[in-house]
Amino acid sequence: GGVFVFNPVPTDGALIDAASGTVTNGIPGTTYTIEYTTSGSCPEMTTQNITVLNSDDASFTITPDCTGGTATITGTLGGVFTFNPVPTDGALIDAATGTVSNGVSGTTYTIEYTTAGACPDTSTQNVTVLPLEDSTFTMSATCDGGTATITGDTGGVFVFNPVPTDGALIDAASGTVTN
Repeated sequence: GGVFVFNPVPTDGALIDAASGTVTNGIPGTTYTIEYTTSGSCPEMTTQNITVLNSDDASFTITPDCTGGTATITGTLGGVFTFNPVPTDGALIDAATGTVSNGVSGTTYTIEYTTAGACPDTSTQNVTVLPLEDSTFTMSATCDGGTATITGDTGGVFVFNPVPTDGALIDAASGTVTN
């Protein structure tokens, strides 16, 4: 039947319910002094301090790759990763690590990370699966080997597979076969 008040009254926007003593709108890490005074014929007053718990930090980064992406938690560890929304194309996510696999090239997925502490937090990041490269090329025969013509993405490396034992050579940049 008593009344709860702050003593001193904070200036940061924190609120107190006079009947229940519930503190809301407090700032994480801030300590408030709560005073309770009974309302009987012989009133008594006591005080208690309360420090607002810090919210978890749900921050993370995600680095795209050719089949999905790899998450790195930069905040509070121990949370759970999920898709939001859940894709219907077969992409998978590891709930503990946030690693996305089996994604479709060029598709963007929204990854959600929710911490598991006393004051959980959630954050989201988008990851776009890197487009697959095109390694197609054609070969034209020459008198001592062949000449490659790249029809896909340039900048790759040519190698023999399997490696011949007859002394033939391949230029790794151009794909020209000699000898």
